[in-house]
Amino acid sequence: MEIVALVLGGLLIAVGFVGCVAPVLPGPPLAYVGLLVARFVAPESVGWTWALILLAVVVVAQLLDYVLPIFGAKKFGATSYGVWGSVIGMLVGIPFIPPIGMAIGTFAGAAVGEMIAGKSESEALRAGLGTFIATMATIVLKLVVVAVVAGFYVAVVWNYAAT
Repeated sequence: MEIVALVLGGLLIAVGFVGCVAPVLPGPPLAYVGLLVARFVAPESVGWTWALILLAVVVVAQLLDYVLPIFGAKKFGATSYGVWGSVIGMLVGIPFIPPIGMAIGTFAGAAVGEMIAGKSESEALRAGLGTFIATMATIVLKLVVVAVVAGFYVAVVWNYAAT
């Protein structure tokens, strides 16, 4: 049963990494649940203090995942057309080489949305760039959070193997 918990935890963390670039999967929360599942095997390896700190980090990362791209888009002059365009572009881009298609779709969707809103080409490209930068920043943030959670998972496995 312990091995099953460790494997399930590892699988959830692996899916958490995928969820950092796939918008339909909540990467950091999945990884955190994976850590909690594995933690039942060796609870002494990750105390409740660290578990709660990681929970807070995961919650903040998830909130920033929704807020940061909108903030970045607005900072670079995007209107709601650009924001919605970026979301639509990201969804359309997912099937085409998932991480790259998603990134290009986000940029192109924001730019097209701004052009529909009547902005000039340079303004639309600027808004698209801002949306792209903010989206990439959230992906990197989520990857770092999941990597930290994975590090704690490794500690759990290490402690279990040592016993």
